[in-house]
Amino acid sequence: MEQIKRQLCDNFEENKRKKFITKSDCNVTQIEDLANELLYDIFEYLNSYNIYQSFFRLNHRFRSLLVESFLPLEIHIPLISSSSFDSYNQDMIMPNKQRIHSIKILNSFMYDDEVLSLLNKISLRTLILENIESNRLRNLLNQLTSLSYLSSLSIITVDQVPCKNYIYREVFHLPSLRYCRLSLGNHYSLYLSTSPVNEQSSIEHLIIDYEIKDSELNNFLSCVPQLRRFSLKLSKDYGSTSTNIPCYVLNNLIHLSLKFSYNITFALLEYIFINHFPFIEILCISGNLTSIDANKWRQLISMHLLKLRIFDVMFEIVLYNDNQKAEYEEQVKLFQSSFWIERQWFFHSRLDQKLHSNRRILFTINPYRRKNYELHSEVTAENENQIIFKSVDLVQIQNEMAINQCMDYFPNTTQLTLSDGFSISTYRSIESGLNRILPLQQIKTLVIQCHHFSFLKMIKLLSYIPNLDTLTFQTMPLFKENKVSIEQNEEFQSLCKTNCVTTVTFRQICILDKVQILIILFPHLQHLVMNIQMKDMELILRFLLNKNNHDLVLLSFKPASGVYFAHLNHLIKSGALSSDHRRLHAYKELCLWCVSKFEDLANELIYEIFEYLDYYHSYQGFFDLKYRFRSLFTQSTVPFKINIDFISQSNFNSFNQDIIIPYRQRIHSLRLSNYFIFDSNPFVLSDKKFLQTLVIENLEPLDLPCILHQLKLLSNLSSLTFTTIDFVINRNYIYQLIFQLPLLRYCKLSLGGGSDINILPITTDEYSSIELFIIICSTTSLFISTFITWIRLYTTEFT
Repeated sequence: MEQIKRQLCDNFEENKRKKFITKSDCNVTQIEDLANELLYDIFEYLNSYNIYQSFFRLNHRFRSLLVESFLPLEIHIPLISSSSFDSYNQDMIMPNKQRIHSIKILNSFMYDDEVLSLLNKISLRTLILENIESNRLRNLLNQLTSLSYLSSLSIITVDQVPCKNYIYREVFHLPSLRYCRLSLGNHYSLYLSTSPVNEQSSIEHLIIDYEIKDSELNNFLSCVPQLRRFSLKLSKDYGSTSTNIPCYVLNNLIHLSLKFSYNITFALLEYIFINHFPFIEILCISGNLTSIDANKWRQLISMHLLKLRIFDVMFEIVLYNDNQKAEYEEQVKLFQSSFWIERQWFFHSRLDQKLHSNRRILFTINPYRRKNYELHSEVTAENENQIIFKSVDLVQIQNEMAINQCMDYFPNTTQLTLSDGFSISTYRSIESGLNRILPLQQIKTLVIQCHHFSFLKMIKLLSYIPNLDTLTFQTMPLFKENKVSIEQNEEFQSLCKTNCVTTVTFRQICILDKVQILIILFPHLQHLVMNIQMKDMELILRFLLNKNNHDLVLLSFKPASGVYFAHLNHLIKSGALSSDHRRLHAYKELCLWCVSKFEDLANELIYEIFEYLDYYHSYQGFFDLKYRFRSLFTQSTVPFKINIDFISQSNFNSFNQDIIIPYRQRIHSLRLSNYFIFDSNPFVLSDKKFLQTLVIENLEPLDLPCILHQLKLLSNLSSLTFTTIDFVINRNYIYQLIFQLPLLRYCKLSLGGGSDINILPITTDEYSSIELFIIICSTTSLFISTFITWIRLYTTEFT
């Protein structure tokens, strides 16, 4: 049977010992000592898979906390290998179906019907499905009807959904749904059915992360009368809306976020606000306008949007001649009038340097709401004083001059994008400039859009971002460097040891040499996205799939047409590549999900697995499996913890010959439950000089003297336990030898009970170092007062 690491029964006496220590000036608390309630509080800060990884096999108590609790369970399935998911599914998901209140799936390969069934999770409240193929949606949505408690739903597809009507019908009929986010691609669907909806949706917060046509919007709103927050993207077909059709007004809507990517007229926006959203309190708009008129906006707000409190806008406009430029500047001045200032709505205008010089951007300044911020190099009166943007999470920087001129600070930024406006000559100094305007140490996501960013310069920049998790970059120009010189670079070698990057996207066409550099540089890489030529697929996959890249879970080739998928299948069928992975082709992306085998695990991880087993069970399972596993035993310097239960004599002889005798110097802990196995093999302790813990159970009294005399040579022994099967009459010599062990801190003796115990004076010049002394015997057989008087003479601490 598998021995669970650090079982409570093994630690009971050890925990008692820690409680009795009084000499220490400080209390040492371990996580095992915490109350269950506090552990559950800790679990709330971790996702369920990390909890499972860390605690499920720790010991019986922690496993019980996970599987026997009545608390709701939130299942998070990150990017993990198929074997890891199989264990997680078997240990946590399937036995706890009724407890699952939340499921979040990020992996495209997790949506097979046999992998995860939603029908049995009747208590589900939150469901988040990301990277799902559109052709799997229909079957999944049919299962949602059984989820009567579902209140939050997010669906993000990897490809475009051509017909969305059936999705709307299923989602809008969920009885308890309050929050819904749909990201289904911009493929224009058929007209949303105008047939009456039997039950209007209970959704209060709806996010539509794709463009909606005019033919959809009115019917959309009639299906969701309870909406309070609405976010949508408007498509250019909206201009065909007939004014003869009655408009559905959302009386409860207070927050509207509207985006559009085409040139829209003010008249169209005015029509939308007056006829659909007259009661909004918060309005966020971004997109392209044909013109800007401050007076028309003022009139719309003062006459029709009477409850508006927050007006957060970003308008883009293209000016084709000098007259339009002059008119635009005049309108910008009108946005500085008292009407806007009284409402604390402040506007700023800048030149959009990304495209062409006749594009202008007009936006409101509010450092307390904006999540994204684009940093440009234009000097204006508005940015002469420092503003601290606490709400900004993503900062996009246009060029190096924008860094040098920036007076603002972004203390909570976790995402950074460097645009393609940087010049190659000034890359050498951007680290200090960046650190001045935002804390680089807390950046989790970095996107480098520059096409001429030297690879060594990028390495230097990454050394200032120690907590980076996701990296996207355009090119890898090596200039005069080659693969060998880069690998020998000191900054490269240092970054290899310190970075924790798990996801890398490399957009330039990648060759084998560059793939090899990336794998060396990012040893914890789990997801690699790259652009390759089909002729290089076999070599690159051979390297990635045959190399000991034990953390690599998902490979993505992007872009990749159907021809790539066919070529990959041909390589597998021909035997050129292994089939130990699952394949998926969706929306010009080819993905391979690695199916991990036990043999693929890193040595460090296998040693961690060994820690959950005693060394005899590890020996049984792996020693004769293959040469690599035998080497893990024979060539390692990791200390051995030997636990020998009741095994046959022949099994012990093999274990003794293969492990105990050849590697006696590595044995730090030895526990023998069956001493009879040494009847034909003399038991030698003297050669185990590094032994720290010794437990011998079921020992015959006649064998005690031989063992005790060998203890003198165990200078590192700190814990000793003896249990005899018969009564030991003369115990004085036992105590005398034990008290002379120099480092002994813990001692437990169970030498049987009887009436003939005779305690005689012992002559010794030194006090014992024992801090916890446990003697198990019948209280009627021991003269307690005599023994305590005697024991105080030979121990510095007695409890």
